[in-house]
Amino acid sequence: MDNVALVSAWTNDSGFGSIFAQQLEPWLSEGDVVIELSVHGGSGDGDAGPWSQNLVQAARLAKERGARVIGFSGFGGGALKEMADVCLVVPVDEEPLGTPLVESYHVALHHLICVALRLRIAEDGDG
Repeated sequence: MDNVALVSAWTNDSGFGSIFAQQLEPWLSEGDVVIELSVHGGSGDGDAGPWSQNLVQAARLAKERGARVIGFSGFGGGALKEMADVCLVVPVDEEPLGTPLVESYHVALHHLICVALRLRIAEDGDG
């Protein structure tokens, strides 16, 4: 999501925790796939209270609708590891380099998936 005005308006109206689930709500159907990327995978609580609830709520909605969830996480995997149908966890759990390393691996993995999908579409003759 890269629309700052929309993020601001949605957060003002409903809070940041529901920002992804509310956007998916009218469109998400059984058989769809939701891909979530998170350095820590969200939790549900921590010292600052619930965090990354935007990911948790989107994954919950996907499961309720019969959609699949593919997760990319790092550190211990967080809630995303538990909620996703498949979660690729980058086994890095040490700062100060942990976060940039996890994010770097996620970029490479996401590009590989996009290439694989393009090849699959070309093979099927739909692209």
